[in-house]
This record gives sequence, C-alpha cells and structure tokens, in this order.
Amino acid sequence: MGVQVKLIVTHEAPDLDAVAAVWVLKRFDKERCGEAGVEFVAAGDSLSVEVMRERGLKDSEVVHVDTGMGEFDHHTEELAQKRVCAASLVYDYMVNKFSDMIHDDALARMVEIFVEIDHFGEVDWPEPNDDRYMFFLDEVLHHLKTVGESDEGVVEFGIKALDSVHAAFSVKVSAEEEVKKGREFETKWGKGLAMETSNDEVIKYGQKSGYAIVVRKDPELGNVRIKAVPEKNIDLTQVYERILVRDQGATWYFHPAKTMLLNGSRKKRDQVPSSLALAEVVEIISSVN
Repeated sequence: MGVQVKLIVTHEAPDLDAVAAVWVLKRFDKERCGEAGVEFVAAGDSLSVEVMRERGLKDSEVVHVDTGMGEFDHHTEELAQKRVCAASLVYDYMVNKFSDMIHDDALARMVEIFVEIDHFGEVDWPEPNDDRYMFFLDEVLHHLKTVGESDEGVVEFGIKALDSVHAAFSVKVSAEEEVKKGREFETKWGKGLAMETSNDEVIKYGQKSGYAIVVRKDPELGNVRIKAVPEKNIDLTQVYERILVRDQGATWYFHPAKTMLLNGSRKKRDQVPSSLALAEVVEIISSVN
C-alpha cells in the first residue's frame, strides 16, 4: 500500500472485525487511508476488476478487509485455524510499517479482544448469557442492522465508537501505572489508596482492584475526590465533617449515599479547589474510628 488508498472494501452486514479493520486503516494510516471510501460486497467476494476499471481505480488503490481472500482476510485455508482476524492482520501489517505503533498498548489490547470475539471467545466468559453483554459493541453493531441502519451507517457508528474505546483504553493503561505509584493507607473500612494525578480513571480502577476507599488529588487544579466502594457499609459522614472544619474555603459535595465526597467535577466545574494536601486528606480519613 505505497500509494493513496481510495477505497476500502469489506463485506455486507459488517461485524466488529470488519469495522475494526477499516478503523485501524483509517485512523492509524491517515496519510494513505484516512480519506478512503468504504464499499461493501457479499462475504467472500471482492470488488470486480470490471467495476474498478469503470471507476478508474488501480488495484493498489483498493484494499479488501475481512473478504476477498487477500492479505487482510483470514477466511483462507492457510489462516482459518489460526488465532487471527482481519483487524489483527491489518494491525500486524501496520506495526511492521510504522514501528512506533508497537508502543500503543491500548490498541494492542483492543486487537486481542477483536480476535477473541471473532473466534467466539465470549462463550467462555463468566455467565456468557448475562444481559450485560448485550451492551458490548459487537452486539450493538450486529443489531444496528435490525433497526434499519445501512452498512455505511454501521461502519460510521463503529468508527466513532472505536475512537472512544481507544481513548478509554489509553486512559485505563495510564491508570494502571498511576495506581502502582499510589500510597496505601489503613481505614476502619479496609485498605485505602491515595494518588496525586489528573487521571480520574484511577478511582474506578483502584476500587475494582480491592481498595475500600480511593482518594485522588488533581496536581494542577487542586480538586480532591474521595470515593468508597458502594454497598460495603461505608459512611463518610465523619470524614465530611472533619474536612469541613479543616478546609472551610473549598467547595465540597457530600453525596446522599454517603460514599462519595467530591471537591470538583466535570459535571460542576465552578467549585473552589481544596487547600488540603493529599497527606492531610489521608490523615483525616485514617483518623476516623
């Protein structure tokens, strides 16, 4: 693909793998594929030579993914039994072409999931028939056709969704590293974790990692967020009362559930940041008995 790609061809009723393969090409090789159109053929087919000639397209200007038995189609005798998919074939090609892509951990982890789902790996997930899986992107894309969306609409929706998923993965990867640097502390309810970071994802990640309470202070804005795991009989009322005494000039919101004490939020940005250092907040929480 040394020349400008004008058309990406995939199969009709595109699934997650087809959409993901198109997305990787358009997002990570923008110079050649960013402006390429997307066209659809019956599964297994390729765009005919006659059609390409009618449109003045050269073979090198057309790329097939997840169909056509070409470089980016795993439905071949050689690849059918291997743990690959169209998106992973495109990804492998792109990593060889753009070596910096190997450092995009978020993308690499997404590709692993593309492969797993394309090989029906979700059959081995916990409670595989649980309703929550109906919210997963592969199911949403599949059923967009049910509600009358066109193939073009499915790809457009999928590309926007995968942009968001990639951003979320990137934040998660960063959060994993931030949590490793966090400060553990003891509370009456169990282990707590405190971090100074602008990455708000660390709160959820810390809670899911087993911490009863997670504290985050934004190093730039000064805002502090304290969250406890719900339904663990944690009541932060005393923490709230003690903070109000020590931090009278700041704007604090105590959630009615009594498990969230927030100083600053993306939902309400006109709040005065806390004057307390992270160590002071930790000391207040640890002092409750």
